Amino acid sequence: MLTRLCTLVCMFLTLKGNAQHTCQQSKSSFKEILQIKSGRNQVDQEDITYLAAFWNIDPAVRQISGSVKYSFTVTSASYDSFRLDLSDSLEVIDVVRQGTNILFNHSMEKLSISLPGMTTGDTATVQIFYQGVPSNSGFGSFVTGVTNAGDPVMWTLSQPFGASDWWPAKESFSDKIDSSDYFISIPPGNKAAGVGKLVEVDSSSSVAHIYHWKHRYPVAAYLIATAVTNYAEIRREVPLRDGNLELLNYCYPAQVGEWDWQQTEVIAMLQYFDSLFTPYPFMLEKYGHAQFGWGGGMEHQTMSFMADLGPWLTSHELGHQWFGDAITCSSWKDIWLNEGFATYVTGLFFERFNPPAFYYWKKNVRDEITSQPGGSVIVDDTTSVNRIFDGRLSYAKGAFVLHMLRNTLGEQVFFEALKSYLNSPDFQFGFVQTSDFQESIESASGVNLDTFFNQWIISEGYPNIEVKWMPTDEGLYVQLSQTASIGNTIFSTQVPLRLFGTSDSTTILLPLDQAEAHFLLKPGFSVGSIEVDPESDWLARYNLTFLTTEAPLEDQIGIYPNPVSSDFYVKFPKGQLPLSVSMIQADGKDVEVAVYIDKDLGIYKLRLVESTASGTYWVQLRYLNQSISIPIVVAN
Repeated sequence: MLTRLCTLVCMFLTLKGNAQHTCQQSKSSFKEILQIKSGRNQVDQEDITYLAAFWNIDPAVRQISGSVKYSFTVTSASYDSFRLDLSDSLEVIDVVRQGTNILFNHSMEKLSISLPGMTTGDTATVQIFYQGVPSNSGFGSFVTGVTNAGDPVMWTLSQPFGASDWWPAKESFSDKIDSSDYFISIPPGNKAAGVGKLVEVDSSSSVAHIYHWKHRYPVAAYLIATAVTNYAEIRREVPLRDGNLELLNYCYPAQVGEWDWQQTEVIAMLQYFDSLFTPYPFMLEKYGHAQFGWGGGMEHQTMSFMADLGPWLTSHELGHQWFGDAITCSSWKDIWLNEGFATYVTGLFFERFNPPAFYYWKKNVRDEITSQPGGSVIVDDTTSVNRIFDGRLSYAKGAFVLHMLRNTLGEQVFFEALKSYLNSPDFQFGFVQTSDFQESIESASGVNLDTFFNQWIISEGYPNIEVKWMPTDEGLYVQLSQTASIGNTIFSTQVPLRLFGTSDSTTILLPLDQAEAHFLLKPGFSVGSIEVDPESDWLARYNLTFLTTEAPLEDQIGIYPNPVSSDFYVKFPKGQLPLSVSMIQADGKDVEVAVYIDKDLGIYKLRLVESTASGTYWVQLRYLNQSISIPIVVAN
């Protein structure tokens, strides 16, 4: 049956005459094509229920031929045509419905198929036969080359608008294809990667082998892909909460050893995310990877295409199966719902399996965000591939916002809210926008998040926070002030401070929701130094200053406690540590004390001997060019 289908496809592609069609070819620049595609705002007038794709591909030749068959239900009362997206570089040979060629128009990157007289609830099946040399947009929609061993290889990467570069697709953000089959005819000696489950390989012909991938989950057009070369195959069974999942990997033969030993880490990731979020979304089919020649990865549904299986990349693309594939952003302006989540999944992987790396992950992500002042998580120019996939904003800032949302809601509430979001029948295997995500998290948590989303996701920038501090007789004085990195936003945020004494430390969280705030803290010990946001949990640039005045040096030196019965401390301004500290009586005679110094904290600790009588003494500090004496009362 598969051989016959392939033969039928090839026969149609050799026919040049007698087709009922009009075809107007036009050439557009890449920027113009992006503007056309991103500006469609297409209102779907049908629900695509099924796709069958038949593709003839030779990895050594940059071209494609074949057909795609669509079945759909009309959702519009006045319906006259089925509209698809298709590059002008490809030639449509025929469009067939019920064995009859029908009229179509192919121009300006669009394919319009005439279906007059249909109305809501009507169904139709059409098959489009086409061929040509695919164009490339984005990151390379249809690429041919050689592996590191010199073998021919072909792979696709359709994100953001590349599906229509190599097949007649509906690049819609409101209608996923409910069910699909892919029949990929390739030269013997190769394997064809694909989405879904591999149900048959027809190798009966010496000319071409046909790989049949069956997919019974809804899928967006840009998540459909194939790759062809002489792959080695690695299979595993992974026990998850709902049963065993097939883990299928296609890699270049030279990398089979490396990819094989990395399966242990991939399995650990699958099991962890399956337990942390919701069950793996495509449990009835598989998860896997196919090696390709791009310097990164792409989360094709059920089979990510990968440069390698390093943990950073692998955890990111696996995270996309939940965030991006099962639930997909409804516009490229909301791409952070895909990329921000997947980036944060990498952080969660490090937190679970390598906690020290999680700290550096957070710090590096925050440093990347604050390396420039502006930029919103929401994409403001969907005609620019670089802006859509801005690593600083769509990825890093999107991920860090999620981490702050976790800090805001608390551990248990955050992850329970995520599960509710992933399980929502309104979103599962569908499309969402930022407002949908916000409403879902608010409903699950009971927390109003308008301020949070407005300032961290919709608005630009982040706060620059100045932390000034000084010990006083009453306690630790802290002054917080903020300015926006861009614009005039006053952020509502938290400022964690770690306070250090000679032998004690504590961490406190100070609220900051205005331009300036003042605090008098009583940590229960003398504070010698402060660290701001020690765990890198909040988005800001910080500047820490020890608060000094123009007062004489002796007025800036503190002695705590005073009066004293045993131990006391002498605290100096930063950079003003004396050469020596001693204690004398009123008549100038030395008093026996033990002296300990902490230069980093700027503190001397003095311990009185038991025989020290009550009374007034002097603490004497010797500097290079002066001596300072400060009175102290001993009360035994």
